[in-house]
Amino acid sequence: MPQSVHSKWDRCCSACAWFGALFIVVAITSNIIGLTHGPVDKDRLMRGITGLVLYVLGLFRQRAISAYRWAVLSIVNAVVLLLILNMGAALIHRLTPTETVIEDKAIHEVHKTSVSRQLYVGWRGNAFAGKAIHVGEDGLRVTLPEIQVCAEETVRIFTFGGSTM
Repeated sequence: MPQSVHSKWDRCCSACAWFGALFIVVAITSNIIGLTHGPVDKDRLMRGITGLVLYVLGLFRQRAISAYRWAVLSIVNAVVLLLILNMGAALIHRLTPTETVIEDKAIHEVHKTSVSRQLYVGWRGNAFAGKAIHVGEDGLRVTLPEIQVCAEETVRIFTFGGSTM
């Protein structure tokens, strides 16, 4: 750096350290000067943290610039990487045929079903008979077994719990 720019940077760092020290003093004495009331509050803590950051930046001068450049470079690289990954995912999504992604027939039939409001019940489904979804006349979904299983002994399973079961 040229000498004039270097001396301006030194003065800027010195001013940063002085302002940081001033913020720390104000944070410590804020109860005395009447800015805050009580032991520790959010404003007092933020003044102290800001002062500490400014003071450390003023003291470390050249290292502060290096740390700032490293942080900015890391953040920019992360954003660029996420944008590239997002564009790649969008490209893969566009190139993948919809038929191979959605194979479930029930997904296509859900939009064909309808509901109606019933007093004291809320919403009930209207009667519907599709390839995958069947709603009975009472408004409840009917599960039709694909394979009839005949067992000699039936197993009873009891479940106890709330609405999440």
